[in-house]
Amino acid sequence: MGKKSVICISMVLLLGILFISACSGSGKTDEFGCFPSSCSIIPQKNARKVCEDWVAGKYVWSGDCKDAGSSACTSLCEHDKALYAQGEKFTPADDVMVFLPSEVDIYGRDWYKEEVDLPLTGTIYAFGPSLQTGTDTIRWLKDRGAEKVYAGISIWNQDAWKTVDQLPEELKTAYVTGFNGEQLFIQEVVFLNFLDPAYQNWIKARIKEQIDFGTNGFTFDEHWGTAQAVNTGEGPCDQFALEGFKQYLAERYSASELEKKGISDVQTLNYCQYLVENDLVSQYKENFRLVNFGSDYREYLYRASNAVIKDIIQFASNYAQEKGKQIVFAANFEPTDQLDEYDFVDALETFVFEHQWFPRWREEGDYARFSAGVPVSPSMKYAYSRNVNAAAMYAINDATGLSAQGVQGGTILILHHFAESYANRGYYMYADLNDYLGLNFQAERELLYPYYMFVRDEPRVFQDLQQINNLAVILPPHATVDNRYTNDALAVSLAFSEANIQHDVIDLERIDGYQMVVATGFAWTDAEVDHLLQYMDAGGIVVSFDNRFASLDENFEEVNRPELKSLKRNGTHKYGDGEFIFLADNLGEKIWRNQLPADKEKVLSAVAEVAIQNIAPANVQVLPYVSGEKLIIHILNYDYLNSDFTHLEDVPIKIHIPAGFSTTDKTMKIISPDLEGEVAINFTLEDDLLVFTLPSLYIWDIAIVE
Repeated sequence: MGKKSVICISMVLLLGILFISACSGSGKTDEFGCFPSSCSIIPQKNARKVCEDWVAGKYVWSGDCKDAGSSACTSLCEHDKALYAQGEKFTPADDVMVFLPSEVDIYGRDWYKEEVDLPLTGTIYAFGPSLQTGTDTIRWLKDRGAEKVYAGISIWNQDAWKTVDQLPEELKTAYVTGFNGEQLFIQEVVFLNFLDPAYQNWIKARIKEQIDFGTNGFTFDEHWGTAQAVNTGEGPCDQFALEGFKQYLAERYSASELEKKGISDVQTLNYCQYLVENDLVSQYKENFRLVNFGSDYREYLYRASNAVIKDIIQFASNYAQEKGKQIVFAANFEPTDQLDEYDFVDALETFVFEHQWFPRWREEGDYARFSAGVPVSPSMKYAYSRNVNAAAMYAINDATGLSAQGVQGGTILILHHFAESYANRGYYMYADLNDYLGLNFQAERELLYPYYMFVRDEPRVFQDLQQINNLAVILPPHATVDNRYTNDALAVSLAFSEANIQHDVIDLERIDGYQMVVATGFAWTDAEVDHLLQYMDAGGIVVSFDNRFASLDENFEEVNRPELKSLKRNGTHKYGDGEFIFLADNLGEKIWRNQLPADKEKVLSAVAEVAIQNIAPANVQVLPYVSGEKLIIHILNYDYLNSDFTHLEDVPIKIHIPAGFSTTDKTMKIISPDLEGEVAINFTLEDDLLVFTLPSLYIWDIAIVE
């Protein structure tokens, strides 16, 4: 999702200065000869102000120094930028509104200039200005107190160049082409070709500039690259895609398999020409999956994009190390989308991702709806298990669902998404949509301010939150874009959260610390199956469902696994010191699609022996954490109806007291961005349960026992 960056001062303002400087003759100029001896002789008001600001020690440069208008001003601009990159302090060129600090990270997306909007300012701009905008917006944000700013690497274009004429000289031909050699566009801009070395080299040159300047990291957007042209049926038909695809097919298929589909010599293949000659273009555009090698082409392009991203990450890492600097890599990538095509995510320290709270396929298809949106909790839990940061933002198409609730109703949903993200040990990043691809949503900022200030004012309820669980949901070890088996795991995690069953979402290699795990997915390697069996042999309990479980190998080919055959029968089966609990029904798929209570209950019953289940009314979720000597309980209301959340009163809650935590001589208080001040309430103990009644609940309350 790209948005146009804000540039503070235009280099064009210097043009008037250049004329005066060149013609003044008598005045003393700076050492490079850019400014005249006296700014007062400059007739243009804006240009005179730039000169006066520079004399006063302010930073006046914006955009590319090559656009300063003369060699003298270019040299002065480059000189000042070099000093800035080395840590030289400049006074900002305008009266600066300093962003509000925060002990807890706040991820900013928009950058605000009005004092009233100070609560919305961020400490981290991880979805920051794109490489196309240079370094000045990064400087602008840091001058105002942003602690970290990451440059955005747009794989498509980042809204910068709408026509080929606007492309830099080195990118004049670095665009994706269609069946007739025509240039392709995407999101109303030129579709740049990420597989073209010219674009890769341009990106690397900008990365060096950014690292020299002091950028804190880089965030990749549109990671699927030129494969999007397959999704739209327009191509791609450039030499870089076509050449690489020949090698991909040669490695994947035998000569006889290719021959059967009309390819006699793969080394001379032009796939776009193959589609044209076989009159398949229309079918390709309608559904590429039904065309010979259509899915292969897309998969190759996904993997090719992944390889380029990894190369760029390695390049940036090496250059940063050479310069003695540390940088972070992030991506607009849902954490739970662990797909085989994209192993570059292993290098990420931060996910800043568009989460689909209101995906079109669910809203328009034969799927059950989530009234407050599809919760982001599985992604936050999974990111936490990987020890990486995750900041969610609404997907641009969610603007339709948000707007359908009206401005106030949509804003209230944003507040809930914000609360849901932070309550699950993640972050939220809000941004307006202003006629972006015809989409619009601008929240009522007055409603947002208290939530942002709450994070700043109450760091104690967000820091060092620990939850030790004995139950985990394993993401499938293997999934692809065409075989998205992760939905089963997401469905189970959402069902557990809805039932207030404490759990983590993890990778297979992290299972050894849990008493019970839920294993999903069809594609497993022999080694991965062995790991699961060893876990059970040592006393672990595995719950699984669907007869297709682990029936494929890592290449998604059917495989015979006699060691699982006797276990994959309805019921509980002993294995070593552990157990295998199996449900033959395809429950993950059913729960994901239909959200029927009866299907959820089957999975809940299977884990009941081990599960730590807290107790709260329907549509209320509780997330208890230990933080030092405190017990922090985040409480979320999911009862959304008629564009608002139901105001609940006298909400009874029972929490399992975490092992090792003592309530002796401690009291309970309630704080909330929906309340003024704090409210002291009483609690009682029932065996290992902490019992209390919440006086009221609107969207988000936090109970503190200390």
